Amino acid sequence: MKVNKKLVISQLLFVVLALSFVFFMYPRTSYVVSGNVVLFDSGNVNVIMISKDSGFANPIYYDLTESGRIRLDPGHYYWKPINGFIKGFAGEFEIDSNAALSLDRGENETSLVNVGNVKLNVTKQGTSLVGHIVLDPSDSDVVEDKGVYTGGQAE
Repeated sequence: MKVNKKLVISQLLFVVLALSFVFFMYPRTSYVVSGNVVLFDSGNVNVIMISKDSGFANPIYYDLTESGRIRLDPGHYYWKPINGFIKGFAGEFEIDSNAALSLDRGENETSLVNVGNVKLNVTKQGTSLVGHIVLDPSDSDVVEDKGVYTGGQAE
């Protein structure tokens, strides 16, 4: 049986080139979660696909050419990097809920500030109104500097 050396060499060359293409073009990215912001870092990925469903039934596409920082609500997320040639393997991350309330005393007024990443219902002790003050993340409201205020995560 005679082996055609040119055919074998061309097939090996094709396999090496195909594997090299996949190796260099495969989307590689890393991410860091800080609060409710995810920072994606990659040199060869232009789009990140994010979904709350592992099957990516309703994905949201984020263009990384504008910014790698993505602000998300608390929850469990799945993601895939896309570079125009190949979709990468799915990964997952968690954005934890953080309910936090701060009291800012100024010269003329006192404010409650939601410094967490979830909506808060705030109640002044001694009143029967629950959620009298509702604060979205980073929102504030001027209050009397008397009494005790309690905040909890809104549904």
